[in-house]
Amino acid sequence: SCSLVVNAEVLTYERTKENYRVPSDITVNSSNENAVLSTPSVDESVKVYDFAGLLNNSQEDDLYDSIIRFTNKTGLDVVIATIDDNPGKTIKDEAADFYDYNYFKTNGIIFMIDMEIREYAIVTSGSGMSTYTDSEIDYMLDNAYPYIAGKNYYSAFRAFLSDLDTYYSTQDNSYDYDEYDLDGNGTILNRIFS
Repeated sequence: SCSLVVNAEVLTYERTKENYRVPSDITVNSSNENAVLSTPSVDESVKVYDFAGLLNNSQEDDLYDSIIRFTNKTGLDVVIATIDDNPGKTIKDEAADFYDYNYFKTNGIIFMIDMEIREYAIVTSGSGMSTYTDSEIDYMLDNAYPYIAGKNYYSAFRAFLSDLDTYYSTQDNSYDYDEYDLDGNGTILNRIFS
């Protein structure tokens, strides 16, 4: 028989009121301080943050390698995160906060699965918003769903990375503000799974 060693340890850093550990363009005030303090602070070079322990080490390594190749080609940062302890945020806010309150590039995209509330989302940032249309993000979420529903999370992330590549485009006029994005901060779409 084959045994799988799953490494669910993600290195995090402590956020305090003395050191919020946020990028210089983020202002921390009473309206977002709790969100900042409840968001894990991570090493931005890791790219795959499997807090929920859904991936094994070789799967994490493979996803990381694919992300680095894509980022080197496009300049877009790509983040994959799984969580199983939600501090009471929507999946959209959790994903956006994780991206915004860590030192990722301004331009990028995050795919997050939240095992506690059983939802997943893709959120774009900076030029990632104009690179992928809402319908493309929708398609990516739909494409990942059968894998997530079947608990094959690695394949869900592989499908996401493949779709990122397929839909990558340098046109900056494709982004369309819609009901998913009332504040103009990015394409935010999510799905629920059981």
